[in-house]
Amino acid sequence: MAIFVRSKRAGERVLASVSRYLERKLKVTVNQAKSYVKTVKESAVLGFEIHHRKLRAQDRKVEGFQRELKHITRRCPGISIAARITRLRHYVQGWMAHYGCGLRYNDAVKLDGWIRRRLRMAYWTDNRSCVICISTIHGGQTVASSKVSNPVADQAGGE
Repeated sequence: MAIFVRSKRAGERVLASVSRYLERKLKVTVNQAKSYVKTVKESAVLGFEIHHRKLRAQDRKVEGFQRELKHITRRCPGISIAARITRLRHYVQGWMAHYGCGLRYNDAVKLDGWIRRRLRMAYWTDNRSCVICISTIHGGQTVASSKVSNPVADQAGGE
């Protein structure tokens, strides 16, 4: 239960009054161990803090988001890149639906860049996509090359 008042004394009075009302009228038990009076700066509700009259996602929630993204985009997950992208999209959409309003613009831009970098890393470390093979017929046998030739660079080199 979160009740916001101006002073600590008023908070204690309102907490006692509301607890008494809940227990007597509504017959709901109030857990006194979880009920407390704190200032707005010290309190958090559903993963949000109130910071200068604005909601802000808690830092530990953003860190947990990054930890889960690292788990989804790790190097050897044993699932295809398409399945990883689908799982990543579902997780990011759900997280942003809840905590997106509490992110500052700069933090959202940093997270976006970080997600894109992790996704590129996952894409390039996937065995099916990181090896570039160009098959050419040379003397009746197939030769695989891991380097792609650039005709523009070859012309600039003096050929």
